[in-house]
Amino acid sequence: MLAGLLDALRNIELDSLESVEIIVIDNAPNTAERVCREARDLPIDLHYTTESRRGRPFARNAAIAEALKRGADYVAFLDDDDIPEPDWLRHLVDKQKATDADIVFGTWRQGSITNAPSWLIKTGSFENPVFGAIGEYGIPRHTGAGNVLISLRFLATFADPIFDPAFLTAEDKDFCIRASKAGATMVLSEDSIIIRGHGDRLRSRDAWRRGFDNGCGRAARILKYSPPAEIRLKKWSAAIKFLGRLLIAPLYLVHRDKFMRNVYSIVRGAGLLYTFASTRQPHHLVTIHE
Repeated sequence: MLAGLLDALRNIELDSLESVEIIVIDNAPNTAERVCREARDLPIDLHYTTESRRGRPFARNAAIAEALKRGADYVAFLDDDDIPEPDWLRHLVDKQKATDADIVFGTWRQGSITNAPSWLIKTGSFENPVFGAIGEYGIPRHTGAGNVLISLRFLATFADPIFDPAFLTAEDKDFCIRASKAGATMVLSEDSIIIRGHGDRLRSRDAWRRGFDNGCGRAARILKYSPPAEIRLKKWSAAIKFLGRLLIAPLYLVHRDKFMRNVYSIVRGAGLLYTFASTRQPHHLVTIHE
């Protein structure tokens, strides 16, 4: 997937942009070194560095540290399974210049899902984002670190860690909430588009793992940011929905798609309950998957 991303960056439109560099953070060391070494004809410099700790928050924090070391003013994140449009970065920067925002979010379109099971498509996991919709905690829905430009001047005033390792699979959403509470100005750039890839995550077992992780991440945010009364209500609600899904599961045995979607909901609910039942403090909650 990284090779595909670097190949797409050969067509990046720079226009008046100066001193743009690619930083690849490899936190499964040596798995990406050969790909970076063999990358050819890139119009901008590529720098490869490693991070010994596994997990996305460590990789993102390492990228910020490397960018600061190199004297950058902004950092724009892409995941290795993303394919950006050639003008993706230019639109982020143009929006930042026009608004002087601390954080600029782009948007995305889903890549091919023809290999996904029909039941997984019907869960809604692969819907394109509704641009501009506001979600939980007053931040734009579907925002994260997959396509975003962040001012390092703003991050210099931000409490460490920038991306909290306590949220191994929801660190970007937690960052957005904390940034909003810290007074960051956030804007959206509808013209900055990436195509989101899926790799091997279209398999059923990977979908269930992601469902569990999503449940863990949502519960961790509830525990960290919600008042006690709301936490109690959501715990009871999660338990009732989980039991309800278990009870109706046999009714779907003759309808494979409905049965599989119900299993997905059960696994996601298990992630919620697992995290709610943790004896740790909310800001130390993690999922069991990297």
